[in-house]
Amino acid sequence: MRLQHALASPIREHMKPDVATVAESVPVSEAARLLLVNRISGMPVVDASGVVVGVVTLTDFVSALRRRAQPAGAADAPEGEDEHAFYDSVRLVELMQDMLYTAPRGSELTVGDIMSRRLLTVGEEA
Repeated sequence: MRLQHALASPIREHMKPDVATVAESVPVSEAARLLLVNRISGMPVVDASGVVVGVVTLTDFVSALRRRAQPAGAADAPEGEDEHAFYDSVRLVELMQDMLYTAPRGSELTVGDIMSRRLLTVGEEA
């Protein structure tokens, strides 16, 4: 009964009023820290005027990590394969360590490099 009520209620009843956001220029290591500190799996990405221009999620991190770990010239992973890497915690930790600790200074990716720009939105009454 609870689930049916939750599914029938407007989104505004389940929204958080204060949402953590991040700028496109923020390094991915800082964005990862923000996700961890806020105990969230994604954040809206905003431009200098505060307009939402994308979203960055753990799935975006996994996709970026996998691309970085591929040898130069290797074919892209098949569609949907990145999502499976998310559940391989050992491989995810290895990829994160490579991205965050062994990348040369100045070569770190930014949120703008990995974020999803395609936004699907709904009104608060949906």
